[in-house]
Amino acid sequence: MLRRLKMNRRLLIRIVFPVLVFSLLTACNKDENRYVFIWDQTFGPGSALDVAMAADSGIVVCGTSSGKPFLKKITRGRVVGTDCTMERAGSFTSCWSDTASFVVAGSSQGSLLLAKIDKMGELVWDTLIDGSFYIDVASMARRNDDTFVVVGSARVDSLRDGVSGLLFVGFDIDGKIIFTEELVETTSIFAEGMAMDGNGNIYLPMTRRWGDDNPTAGAAKFSAELHKIWESELYNNPNYGAASMDIEYDDGMLYMTGRTETLRKEEVVNNSFVVALNPSSGVDIWKSYREKSNTGVDVTIVPDLGLLVLNRNCFVASLADPVDGTDMGKIRMFNGCDSYSTTEIGASVKVYYDQSLLIGGARGGSIFVALKGTDLIDEF
Repeated sequence: MLRRLKMNRRLLIRIVFPVLVFSLLTACNKDENRYVFIWDQTFGPGSALDVAMAADSGIVVCGTSSGKPFLKKITRGRVVGTDCTMERAGSFTSCWSDTASFVVAGSSQGSLLLAKIDKMGELVWDTLIDGSFYIDVASMARRNDDTFVVVGSARVDSLRDGVSGLLFVGFDIDGKIIFTEELVETTSIFAEGMAMDGNGNIYLPMTRRWGDDNPTAGAAKFSAELHKIWESELYNNPNYGAASMDIEYDDGMLYMTGRTETLRKEEVVNNSFVVALNPSSGVDIWKSYREKSNTGVDVTIVPDLGLLVLNRNCFVASLADPVDGTDMGKIRMFNGCDSYSTTEIGASVKVYYDQSLLIGGARGGSIFVALKGTDLIDEF
């Protein structure tokens, strides 16, 4: 009987031990693969501030390079095919392309900057438009009539004297200015993102600040003729600041992300959020808080996956059910990245042709662009 037990123990060890080793190795490989990019590249000092898909399945990226506006077109073979850096100071914060050219919007020394670049990287035209306030960032959308609308704004975090407002500009692909209109009120207004529906209505992630008071997060809808249809304020604790950063219109719904302040060990830190809004009224349907020590900077719908919020610090991608905001996990880009003290700064995300994530930002102070798969999701 004792001999039989010993034989059974040896047999059990021979069977179970290899299975345990295989399981551990598989778990380790899966954990390592979690932080692997399909493709990634850095391009020198600066930051990618917007990414987009090119008409030929390549990648378009724009931003600031050593303090100057730049645009790059990366081919499907991951080779830089178009490369343009302007001589003036500033940045491009929004880009669009067709098969022949690129249209970009941004800012230069407080003025709104618009430009067109051909596929060889040569500047076709550029225009500077001054507002009565300082402009840091421009958001752009293309209308059904093939013209463009740009909204210029100061950044939410900017601390300048005077009241900040919004500058609306319409123009065509040849650089002809169709209209300019300012929105200036008694309080400072900021809008770092923009969305447009099929009727040309414009949706802005609106942040307001009254003098030295804490900023408040909200949203606004404008008609195609720039008449304000509604403006709504999210619930804001007057003891803490909040800001709206980006907005997305999808299938009759509005989704907006940003940040609100909260306490962490007696220190005020940011906490990212995402909210669903009724586009007809601006009434919030649900609101969900995502990442501590972070700010939601971009929001998009990923088919068959859900609503995705790109958080600024560490490029953490938070997933939520678009119907009710239920947490659906997150995609981590970097192993061991601490959102509280990182140099990995996300700025833009799009869904690429193969359903991977196209992301742009800065890594260690350098322009960073990458493609990331969506198959490895942390449950919490």
